[in-house]
Amino acid sequence: FKPFSAIVALDARQCERRMQLSDALAALTKTYMATEVEAMQLVWQHIRRERLQCAEAPEEVRVDEALWRMICAAQSDGDAPLFLPRPHQHARVVYVHQVAQAVLKNMTPAASVFKVRCLVHGTERANESWFDVRCDIIRNENEHEHDSGSGSGSVDNVDSRALDAAQKSGDTARVQPRQKGGSSAELDALVTAESAHIEALRALARHKQRRDFMLAFASDARGMCARLAASQ
Repeated sequence: FKPFSAIVALDARQCERRMQLSDALAALTKTYMATEVEAMQLVWQHIRRERLQCAEAPEEVRVDEALWRMICAAQSDGDAPLFLPRPHQHARVVYVHQVAQAVLKNMTPAASVFKVRCLVHGTERANESWFDVRCDIIRNENEHEHDSGSGSGSVDNVDSRALDAAQKSGDTARVQPRQKGGSSAELDALVTAESAHIEALRALARHKQRRDFMLAFASDARGMCARLAASQ
């Protein structure tokens, strides 16, 4: 739970329990053996999410200038959104999405979908199509499993080739998601697909030999959800 307690401490609504960014980075790096750059990106994504969510008090969320310079230096383009869906960044997408799920568990489905869209890429427009396309792929796979009677729990059978193809394209925002008949049905389908999306990412992490990492991370995510619920 240590890395998540560090992240939660950065929450603008709980500023009295806030820790230094260096403490959060150290906890993340030590527990999950993430590189320093990956840890910085993860913390920065959380801060950006807080800025989006806590628009009424943006001054409570401050970013160390040196940290920001290091993050920019770690990217090919300082203005590029973090965690772009490139082939070598599967695991990074996994754990930033897990943070999104943990923090947003108590929100309404509509708010959850919106915030996850904002979080993974850092910009709503860049991520919206990617998120819809990814959910569309997983929804098709789950429908096939349901028809065959294997059930939705067979996440190890998720075909990662479709996910890899979407990421290797280099510009998934150009792919158009499948259209639904009505707005309500579309939202319901997207929210339903969200949990399947997480399971598919876990399967993909296992496929990339990151199973131990994901199990530990998911366990901490559940623990953070419980603590957040208890504190409200």
